[in-house]
Amino acid sequence: VRDFKSTMPIVTALGNKKLLAIHWDEINTVLAIPQTEAFNLQEKQWKLGELIELNVGDKEEEVVHISTTATQEHQLKTELAQLIETWNNLDFVVEKPEGQSYYLIRKWDVIINILDESLTSISDIQGSRYVKRLQAEVEKEQNQLITIANTIEEWKFCQKQWLYLHNIFEACKEISTKCSKEHQTFTSVSKKWEALMKKVSKKYLVKTHCTEKVCNELK
Repeated sequence: VRDFKSTMPIVTALGNKKLLAIHWDEINTVLAIPQTEAFNLQEKQWKLGELIELNVGDKEEEVVHISTTATQEHQLKTELAQLIETWNNLDFVVEKPEGQSYYLIRKWDVIINILDESLTSISDIQGSRYVKRLQAEVEKEQNQLITIANTIEEWKFCQKQWLYLHNIFEACKEISTKCSKEHQTFTSVSKKWEALMKKVSKKYLVKTHCTEKVCNELK
């Protein structure tokens, strides 16, 4: 009975469906059990009596830790996958004002709120003690989110400034004449701005346009 009780935590750990090949390799190393066709831990080809005979209860702490790690890593992967899925489907809301030839991005708050939530989520994942095997992928996504955040900040500011100057020069041709140098500069910048917005009007996906290159162009 005592042997049975000492072995049950390991039996539970070995039954964890979140265990992957890398975890089974670790468990096999810890238990130092020769893997044969007749006795394969990963394929569940074992009997309780066999485990008791091998004194696997002595390695309970290590095996349970590996199983727990597998569960936590699965959870982190799920959270990361959900975050990636969000940004694979998040579009700009693009509008063409009535009677105008240009496009504007609307509903910035929706994107910013999702961005804030995503940055918090990725930070939580990054801070997990079980993130080691996912570190590279997490850092990649975190860096992309930071780039998106920086680009959104520049984009929102540029749109506000562009629209302000556009309305001034369009409303009063006298100002355009008196401030000809400034108007020429604005016209040059405006062409690049409208070209960018035209691209967005054809493909709305946020992450497609929020790159370091675009961010630098908006500065």
